[in-house]
Amino acid sequence: MATCMVGWALYSALQGLCRTCRLESFLTYLFSQWPFLALMVSTFLALAISPYGRLWKNDADRKRVMGRLATHGWRLNYTRYMRPVLDGIDATLSKDELDRKLSPKRVAWSHDLILWCLLLAIAYPVLSITGHWIAGDALMLANAQIAPPGDNWARAYVFVWLVGPAALFLLGSLKSRWRLPSFVLAIGILYGGLFLAERFGVPDAVAFAGAFAFAFAVAVAFAVAFAGAVAGAFAFAVAFAGAFAFAVAVAVAVAFAVALLIDRVQIARGRHPAYWITYSLLLLLASSLAILFSPAGAEGRLDTQDRYIVLFLGVFPLINGLADFASVGLTRYLLRQGLDGVTWRKAALDILGGAAIFLLLGITLITYIHLVRFADGTPLMNLTALFEGLRDDPGQYWWLFFMLFSTLIPTVMHGMVGLYTLLLHYPAPVRRWVFARLKAGGEGSDTEGWWGSLGYCAMLTLSIWVPILGTWLLLTTNHGAFLQGVIAIFRGYASLIGAI
Repeated sequence: MATCMVGWALYSALQGLCRTCRLESFLTYLFSQWPFLALMVSTFLALAISPYGRLWKNDADRKRVMGRLATHGWRLNYTRYMRPVLDGIDATLSKDELDRKLSPKRVAWSHDLILWCLLLAIAYPVLSITGHWIAGDALMLANAQIAPPGDNWARAYVFVWLVGPAALFLLGSLKSRWRLPSFVLAIGILYGGLFLAERFGVPDAVAFAGAFAFAFAVAVAFAVAFAGAVAGAFAFAVAFAGAFAFAVAVAVAVAFAVALLIDRVQIARGRHPAYWITYSLLLLLASSLAILFSPAGAEGRLDTQDRYIVLFLGVFPLINGLADFASVGLTRYLLRQGLDGVTWRKAALDILGGAAIFLLLGITLITYIHLVRFADGTPLMNLTALFEGLRDDPGQYWWLFFMLFSTLIPTVMHGMVGLYTLLLHYPAPVRRWVFARLKAGGEGSDTEGWWGSLGYCAMLTLSIWVPILGTWLLLTTNHGAFLQGVIAIFRGYASLIGAI
């Protein structure tokens, strides 16, 4: 049913495009998207001044590209190109699984993958909040302000507070003998900074984001990624019920201790993503109980700012991280299967699977907001107002769209690789033209070799940006018919369960 509804939304968007889109009007619309065109041109220029722009001067690289251009059949080229790419990703994200010779599914949905998905899902809102506020902006989520602009002293304090630990971690990573002292000193700066933040006029939301940013640095420097991520998430769920500095400090300490304990268990029994999935679900349960039984919630002392902090910097990133893990793992698994099977069929499954995970993510978030409420009955978010805002002014909710559609990023990247292999063969005259120029460059003609290198740079640029631009056109064509169709699906579900 969900797939049919997505198909209906896509059909509506394409129908509007076909009805209104003569070549002239389409080109006018396309050139109106000047930010994308500017990025495409910038990407092409960056490639042109990189080693790709001097491709004909390097015999090994030139022959490798010419070999790709001369390969008969795009599927063979796709397999030859994709296999080393997947091998490199697996070597980074699935080293432990490969060493233990585990199944392809365990390699795709690996232990390290879930760590990075959870970490990045939390890093996005955290770093965005911190960066915007230090730049002097108020922090807004839709029409709700979660933190007013800070004065110069408060912004300077937060900047120094975050840069100091980052510098210490850099020092510790460069010289191993300074690793432990820098870690201890940075922890002291974090906790001391939390207690002093209020005196400098730093809003709670920014202080929380600072603690998250610090945990992110710890995760990267000390390879306990998930510990830093869940520490901040748990702190948000409990902080509104008491003194935030103490809550964050305790949450960070507990999360690191539990994460290190899990690592010890995994050393003996083997690493497995199930540990962190279970830990995430237990953390989400603990956060839900904190919301349901919060004294502040029972007394009605929570305003919109408090509720949004808990929701968008605590609950949502946890759920979104698990969805990203499912989506990225699915894409990796199907890409690998497509090398030896029917490629187009695996690509179709990737699109359908990504759409299903996306829909499930939206349904899960709506269900959570509807069921998990404060003791006085106040929801974390007014879903009726949310859907009205999405209908009347969807641009104000770009942060929500990005969070939801991030699950489709792996599928878009798959499209980039597929388009690259197609452009190496079609249209054939372009392929032959680039091949001939690179061949002439190898035989001594710098001018011909330069033109061939630019042609290859253009192929790379189109491979990157056409899928992105196509996704954007799908979301905005015919006044956002596809996007409004997706919103209608979620609105219908919310109405079905009585959330609106």
